[in-house]
Amino acid sequence: LRASLMIFSHEDGFLRIVASRGLDPEQVRSICIRPGYQVSGWVFERGQPLILNRETQRDSPLATLLTQPQISASLSVPLVGRKDIIGVLNLSELDDAYSFSEVDVERATLFCNQTVLALKQLDSMAITAKNRRTEDLLGQYVAPEVAGLLLESSRKMQDIAGVHELT
Repeated sequence: LRASLMIFSHEDGFLRIVASRGLDPEQVRSICIRPGYQVSGWVFERGQPLILNRETQRDSPLATLLTQPQISASLSVPLVGRKDIIGVLNLSELDDAYSFSEVDVERATLFCNQTVLALKQLDSMAITAKNRRTEDLLGQYVAPEVAGLLLESSRKMQDIAGVHELT
């Protein structure tokens, strides 16, 4: 089984692999996919899981997206955040005897939901740590109350501008 977890970067508009198993590390670093392109981009853009099994993929209009002939089965599932899709989980099997099923989609979806929660928690922890460092730094120059007000107004401006690490 090969797997990759791709996260969408708002900075450059590409899906990039942030974790993988069974893939060449050099290849992992070079992969960047635009929404709508290839299997991962299709799943990201539409927010729907996609199964391509060798014996049934010829019936799919997306069969041409599975470009690696050694892959016998492929499953891609979107990572759905609170407001939008943040990435895609890709699983591929090289064993000709294996096919993905709807049960695999359900399991992968549960995993993706847990992954999104974990990413949100990590993001929240990073923001909290950053705010503490900023507050400590500001506290060296202004009263703690002023530092708190400056940070709160900065958060409000980010909310108005729609700036968030993860949705």
